[in-house]
Amino acid sequence: MPKADWTRKAAQLRASAARLLSVPEHDLYLPAPNVDGKDPAKPSDNGPPNPADEPRIALCLLNVGVQGFIAIEQAAFARLVADLGPGVAHAWMPLGKNFSFVVFHDEPSALRAYSQFHGHPTPHLPKNNGRDRIGLAAFVRALRIAIPTTTTTAASDDDLDSIPTPPLPAIPGLTLHRAAITPAEERALLDAIASIPDSEWTAVHGRRVVHFGYEFVYSSFSLTPTRTFPPWLAALHPLARRYLGGHTPTQATVSVYPPKAGIASHVDIPEFGPYLAALSMGSGTAMDFKLGEVEEEVYLWPRSVVAMVGPARSEWAHGIRGRRADAVAGRIVPREGERVSIVWRSTGEADDGDGGRVAPMERVDRVEKVTADV
Repeated sequence: MPKADWTRKAAQLRASAARLLSVPEHDLYLPAPNVDGKDPAKPSDNGPPNPADEPRIALCLLNVGVQGFIAIEQAAFARLVADLGPGVAHAWMPLGKNFSFVVFHDEPSALRAYSQFHGHPTPHLPKNNGRDRIGLAAFVRALRIAIPTTTTTAASDDDLDSIPTPPLPAIPGLTLHRAAITPAEERALLDAIASIPDSEWTAVHGRRVVHFGYEFVYSSFSLTPTRTFPPWLAALHPLARRYLGGHTPTQATVSVYPPKAGIASHVDIPEFGPYLAALSMGSGTAMDFKLGEVEEEVYLWPRSVVAMVGPARSEWAHGIRGRRADAVAGRIVPREGERVSIVWRSTGEADDGDGGRVAPMERVDRVEKVTADV
């Protein structure tokens, strides 16, 4: 959409939202210039500037709501809000309206979100002739809106454990085991991983990895024998066997993901065997599972293990989107700090669940990329 078109549309939607809210149009405004003279709003945007004494913490997403021809579902709204960052305090879509509100803890968070959303393609909205729609927003005077008692609220480390585990999608061979280790065990493992010499690590697309048992050669998508399991890692074999069909892992990959980092959607190479189990530590993250046009999302809690065998392992691609926060059971959970994972694999045969054996794996052509990490 040409800029002149979406700026005109934004002005129309501001006027419409003001009428529906029964407030003066100037109560929906553009951000004023920052102290350094830079304005997050484009100079050609049409609309009133904000009052000098108005705290800029409440955004009205002008074309995101439950009503209208571009209405979205609550799950899509939660993902959109998660992408706006961990500074979100409240977010909701009023019933019967074609706009929504996001309230932030502070002005810097709100201004960053405005600059990120307003005037930029937004993949969470319905497509427009196959293209992402442009997000449109304005600040709104906080005293003009009433925050409902039930909102999408940012979750802290203290209340993360209080969030219920959402139902697992119906992906054959996929299981999730929350609280697979204790916080004390997690701290001990993180200390052990931190002691791995820098020379052992390999930088791969924004994350760091080290392999044990077998090395994954990224240039040729092949395996070669490498360093043996250290004592602290070998001590986890009993835990790993619970999720590998009773088999002892023959390969392990330790990965360290910086905040907001992700990994492309992929299916592990067949040479890794029919089992995969991944322990998450530090920060949690949402993992996407894709099969054709079907896409599901599973939140990997800190200290949880996700296990894959059968179709979950060999047919569904898995990956992680790079973003600042995730939507979990209607809550916004920031990705704070590094996420560390230990991925176990075994080349032993797999049980199909009915007493038979899973056929040897074949390569899958439809995935974006084949890699070695989770």
